[in-house]
Amino acid sequence: MCKFVLFFLYLGAYSQEILGEINDYYYKDYPSGYMGGSVGYNKQATNSKIEGGKSQIEDTKSEIEELINKIQKNMISQIEALVKEIEKQANENVQIKNDIVQINTKLTELENENKIIKSENDRINDKLNICEKVEKDNVRILGKLKTMENENAICTRKIVDINAKLVKLENENKNIKNENDRDNDELSQKLAGENDRINGKLTKVENENDDLSGRLTKLEHECTKLAQMERNQSELKADLAKTDKNVKGALSGPIVDCKRSKSVDPDGPGPYLRRKTLTYDTCPVDNSMGGMNKNNGIFTVPANQDGIYQISFTTKVKDKGVGSLRAIIKVGNKEIGDVQRYKTIDQNNGEGYISLAQIVYYPLRAGDKVWIQYLYSKGYWMYSENSIHFTIRKIPHIN
Repeated sequence: MCKFVLFFLYLGAYSQEILGEINDYYYKDYPSGYMGGSVGYNKQATNSKIEGGKSQIEDTKSEIEELINKIQKNMISQIEALVKEIEKQANENVQIKNDIVQINTKLTELENENKIIKSENDRINDKLNICEKVEKDNVRILGKLKTMENENAICTRKIVDINAKLVKLENENKNIKNENDRDNDELSQKLAGENDRINGKLTKVENENDDLSGRLTKLEHECTKLAQMERNQSELKADLAKTDKNVKGALSGPIVDCKRSKSVDPDGPGPYLRRKTLTYDTCPVDNSMGGMNKNNGIFTVPANQDGIYQISFTTKVKDKGVGSLRAIIKVGNKEIGDVQRYKTIDQNNGEGYISLAQIVYYPLRAGDKVWIQYLYSKGYWMYSENSIHFTIRKIPHIN
């Protein structure tokens, strides 16, 4: 509300001062009421008045800058002064109603130019952000300002009409400038500089509009991202459930028991020993936080799970004749334990079964890999009736 009122107070005061200067300039020495009329027309007087009007415009700009500084220093006092000035200017506006009637016939031609003025007004609105620094002080006058909203709406319409007249008068000034180019080179250069300044302002407004468009595009992109986040909510819930499971596992430490339901290579590879990695069909117990991979048979110690681990392996071995089968517990490439069935003499070439088991305790660190490697010869294999188990668990409270 503060920004809105200050904007129109400021713009109204500025417009009235400009109109006063223009009225003094164009109507004082021209009884006919028209700048280009023949009655009382004096070329030298016209040039003199143009110079005087330009000087008065520059003085008015200085006064406006001083007024802005005074508003920043004492906003409440200036608001009251500006309200009185608006009332005074409203009375003076009666004098220009006849001119406004003539201007209304030309409003159709000025619609596109009004769009530019509207953009300039939007830029001025942005500058009024300085009012935010004094909003707390203005709270106590908001009640009075609310009663002025309807009056401000009327002032807004009047200001739009006044701005249209200003644009029309600027065009007429350009026509006068073209008629007096030969005698007013210096004035032409000054007006050209003024036009460049206005064009610079328009370019700045266009750039600000482009920036706003970019912000709108960014906002639309953010909305798309928000929709994507909502679509991912169900996935995040699933991940949260999985994370909760992993956290619970982290509190007690990893526990894994994997088994193989099928025998390992019952036909054997031939008469010579062969090295292979043992894999598993299923892991009925797997609280490894993703550390156990049954498909490649490797357990990887999860992050923050350093400690002492109990590692065990059990299997049933079926043998026939002379041969060997050895299963090795390995950490990386290091052997830390094994089980073995080995026969060098078997006169009857008999067939038999034997169960083998090994348990070791070993310190492991995050990233260590634990696995079972086995070597066997023809006639020896791991025979499974759910007897092949690989078990590993962290011993609590041991570091």
